[in-house]
Amino acid sequence: MGHYSHKTVLRQISNRFLRDFFESKGHSLPVAWDKITETRVQSIYDEFLRLPEGQFREIELDMRDIHAVATEDGIRALIEAGRFCGRPLGEEFQRIDSRHDKAIWVLLRRPDIWPDAVRFAHADSLPPRYWQKRNGLPAKPPDTSRAIMDRLGEAISAFFVQSEGRGRLSLVEPYRRSDDLDYFFVYLSDYPDTAVIWNDAEELVRERRRHAFEVVYAFDHRAGTLDMYARGGRKVIRPLQEVFADTILGIRLAPEDPTEYPYRVDGLKDRSFAFPTDPEDGITEVAVRRMRLSVAGNPRKQFTVSLPDDGGPGAMYDSLENEINQDNLPLSLLRVERATITMKLTGRGRIRRLTFDVGPKSCNLKGKREELRELGEKYLKRWGIESA
Repeated sequence: MGHYSHKTVLRQISNRFLRDFFESKGHSLPVAWDKITETRVQSIYDEFLRLPEGQFREIELDMRDIHAVATEDGIRALIEAGRFCGRPLGEEFQRIDSRHDKAIWVLLRRPDIWPDAVRFAHADSLPPRYWQKRNGLPAKPPDTSRAIMDRLGEAISAFFVQSEGRGRLSLVEPYRRSDDLDYFFVYLSDYPDTAVIWNDAEELVRERRRHAFEVVYAFDHRAGTLDMYARGGRKVIRPLQEVFADTILGIRLAPEDPTEYPYRVDGLKDRSFAFPTDPEDGITEVAVRRMRLSVAGNPRKQFTVSLPDDGGPGAMYDSLENEINQDNLPLSLLRVERATITMKLTGRGRIRRLTFDVGPKSCNLKGKREELRELGEKYLKRWGIESA
């Protein structure tokens, strides 16, 4: 996702959609829409800047959401949301080429699915290093009743108040992403702060603010796995996993082996690692495209190797060998921190590749379309990467 700027987003959206967008907000901009060419947005930008502060902010927030959703995973989230609600996005959506145009089309034409798609796109963009996975939970649907959500929020709030002195206010919002996957977004009050701002009345004022920080759970009740996003490391992760298990599933978590991780990824550093597949899945190639590695005993020493665009699957391992030969490092001292795997597919419509990241504690397959997620999970188990 590129850096957001007003002009960048305006240029990425077709003029016909920009016109509909501003008019849907009650603003008929004095712009010669029929005469200006695509990407020539200066006159649109000038009129946008002239809007009253409150209206400007409202539109800016929508534009930021459009930009956030205009990614490969974000567009998949839109398609997934339409399919899951029983009203798939139709041919008009499919005919749109630009991702930004697809995003704004859904905002304008399908407001029923837009908030969920924005929320899931945000979850998929959260830093992978703060996600951790826990296997071995009961394979049963979670209790998402309002009473249970309130209990979950109160328990998480109590944990943060006691441990960090923040989080007194809480709100839990559950969302079903697919038949098997439920998300729980937990919003908690952060430490209060003050800031000098321009308010909606265009006055410069000092305002007391209490921002929110978040915890996100993604529970797959078919597989009995829990992915959780939270900052703070082990001292936060383990207690919050226990809170979820107790409140949502009604169980007490068994002690976790500190040496066992959900994913065994160290084998990927060996060029002889095999990726067997079934012919009926139409997979023509599997390759590790990127690896971030650290050195045992010195985890701060890290480096990344990548597969060149014009190289075969073995080219990345050539780069790895050159890297470790320069530092005189044996392969046995390297630890894989994160790997990017790409599967080339045939016979699956317009989908040609499945690309995902996996590390010892997390994997971002949960953000993919259900059929792709299931395919990736199948082979992570087949290849011995995902622990039982």
